[in-house]
Amino acid sequence: MLDAIRAGLAIDPRAIVLDMTRVQLADTAGLGTLVSALHLAHERGVPVAFAGASGRPRILLQRIHSIGMPRSMIRPVRARWVPV
Repeated sequence: MLDAIRAGLAIDPRAIVLDMTRVQLADTAGLGTLVSALHLAHERGVPVAFAGASGRPRILLQRIHSIGMPRSMIRPVRARWVPV
């Protein structure tokens, strides 16, 4: 995931939206990866949004807030995905 975030940041995006609809399991390693990804994006001034998170992944995203992650770094969004 971090490699994908780095690649996405290389094209200088206005924002990154991570589609979490297929993520069914997540653990503390996944949480650490998400936090690292958020920091990478935040350092470059790129907001990150998470779409479609539910269950355990949604709980982990909520925990990001509880460990002091600024709300400006993470935004839940409702997205309608349209295949291209």
